[in-house]
Amino acid sequence: MPHKLDIFRGKPEGTPVWVKTAKDLDDARAQVRQLAAVTRDDYFVFDSRRGAVIRMDAPRAQPAAA
Repeated sequence: MPHKLDIFRGKPEGTPVWVKTAKDLDDARAQVRQLAAVTRDDYFVFDSRRGAVIRMDAPRAQPAAA
C-alpha cells in the first residue's frame, strides 16, 4: 500500500483540522499551494510513518480590498 500524507489546517500545536490526504510530498506541496491561494489559513503535513510534522510555506491569499 502506498504511503500517504495528511494535510491539516491550523497550527500543529493548536487544534488542527484534517483537510485531505496527499499521495506523496510533491502532491502535498501542490495541494497546500492551492489551498493557501484561496484562504489565509496555515497548513501543515503530517507523515504518520515517521511521526513527523512537515511545515509547508506557501503564498497566502490576500485579504479582500475594503
